[in-house]
Amino acid sequence: MGKTVRYYSRIGREAKLIIIISSLTSLPYSFLLVIQSIYLEKAGIDPTLIGVLYAAFGLVSSTFTFPFGMLSDRYGRRIFLALGILLQAISYVVYIFTIDYSLLFISGMMGGAGSAMFYPSSSALLAEKAYEGKMTVTFSLSFFISTSTYTIGALLSGLPLYFRAWFNFPEVLSYRPMFALASFFLILSLFPLALIKEGRIYRDKRRLLPRKSLKIIAKFSLTDALIGIGAGFIIPLFSLWFFLNFGVDEVVLGPLYAVVNGIMALSYLAAPKLSDSIGMVNSIVLTVGLSTSLMFMMPFIDNYSIVAILFVFRTFLMNVSNPISLSFMMGMVTPEERGSASGITGLAWNLPYAITTMFGGYILQNISLYLPFLICGTFYTASAILFYGFFRQYESKRRSDRE
Repeated sequence: MGKTVRYYSRIGREAKLIIIISSLTSLPYSFLLVIQSIYLEKAGIDPTLIGVLYAAFGLVSSTFTFPFGMLSDRYGRRIFLALGILLQAISYVVYIFTIDYSLLFISGMMGGAGSAMFYPSSSALLAEKAYEGKMTVTFSLSFFISTSTYTIGALLSGLPLYFRAWFNFPEVLSYRPMFALASFFLILSLFPLALIKEGRIYRDKRRLLPRKSLKIIAKFSLTDALIGIGAGFIIPLFSLWFFLNFGVDEVVLGPLYAVVNGIMALSYLAAPKLSDSIGMVNSIVLTVGLSTSLMFMMPFIDNYSIVAILFVFRTFLMNVSNPISLSFMMGMVTPEERGSASGITGLAWNLPYAITTMFGGYILQNISLYLPFLICGTFYTASAILFYGFFRQYESKRRSDRE
């Protein structure tokens, strides 16, 4: 244990500050992932329109993630991190005061713009601050800390029950303080951001698109797009699916999501050793393949306890390779194009994800509780096969170069 702690402590001070920022911004997403769709359904919004709200967020996020990533390469990543945090905080404030659908729709677009500013900049800035040869370790620690806070956030999703018991809140109103809490954590993340100094921006301002890494970025974008298409059909609607299929709400789902995130957080610590032992590409393909197998099984099991166990392992397997994948991409693109690379691949994932989320909500409400799983698994399988075909030779070449 002591060796593990020392292993992960050898990253820079500013990299640790970025990890703290990511953790504070992760908390709102963890408990809102559980309660937001349930809250909206209890407030009288049907699942199709809930899917449209998620789509509004995703479409704006995906549309602007590349231009904001490119601009962060040119003009600095700290300013886009700060603006992204502020926009997302404001988007949650809207939920505190109203359930008016048009305002929630605008709020979703505002949150999407904030997300588009934040994520390309944070990934590129963390890669910049990682020590030489420590990028996978740095990203693994970032995912571990963020997911640990997800665990705490998932437990917080049960607070509406206590608001009803302690303060006699009506059921729908008992959810609204959670959005105030979300805004608080986002504003809090601005303080460590003020302590970070940004290095020189090297990007040629005359170019709109990255040139040196364009081929690599295109391959990552295609495989990410396939994952995004499949994920949109069910991943953001999992809590709603549990509610519709088994009748369980946030009181039951909060602890379940806490267990998922707790196990997943620990798995990230093993990511560098997994990639060292079987290679980055093999690690990604193996974990996605196993996760997809569980995805195909879940909708055909009627027992909630068994499905919950499969859900834990599916989520663990699908996400354990995330720091490996991000490190792999950041290591392959040139440093001055990392913000753009993150933005383009984010666009490739988020845009189809946003569109298919609308269809996912409609399918759950009107067609089938099983079909979204089958569609998702099919696209995941195609992405894993394509990723292996694209990148196995790149990893072999990198290994030869190191030797």
